[in-house]
Amino acid sequence: VVISSVDYEKINATYNEALKETEKGNMKSAKRLYQAILAEQPNHIEALNNLGVIAMREGNSDEALFYFNKVLQYKKDYGKAYNNIGLLMMKEGTKGLAEEYFRKSIELGKNDIEPSLNLAALLRAERRYEEASRVLVGLISANVRNKSLYLSYALIKDEMGQYDEAIKSYKEAI
Repeated sequence: VVISSVDYEKINATYNEALKETEKGNMKSAKRLYQAILAEQPNHIEALNNLGVIAMREGNSDEALFYFNKVLQYKKDYGKAYNNIGLLMMKEGTKGLAEEYFRKSIELGKNDIEPSLNLAALLRAERRYEEASRVLVGLISANVRNKSLYLSYALIKDEMGQYDEAIKSYKEAI
């Protein structure tokens, strides 16, 4: 019995090529490359996640969910997958579930601001301004520099009628 070893150099090169194709907008080519990676290494987390993101962009929610769940089968603490499932749930109107997934993603990826922005947007849409504000204030006090963060915070403060805070944050966003 011959046990084939995985050629990690080849997989990394293919992955980098897939990223380039994705950046260029060549999704068909990117998908083919990600699937080639999975043929060699079925538990390649980033390839699975990126296939899910592509499926989500293409409007294939079931396929996207399949890939994100596959990621979580291999790596239970992969915050990006929870965030992406949260986005799917939010898009489909399952807001309670979306909130749970965003919170889990935040818990796992302490320095990743995307799930915090997504959760704040969800809470803001539900007019839960105080909660939305609290989600972002920790990042702001940690001096995280991100225009979307300050813009989101400004919008929340604006809707709360806290105009001085809103103006300060709008200025930070610019």
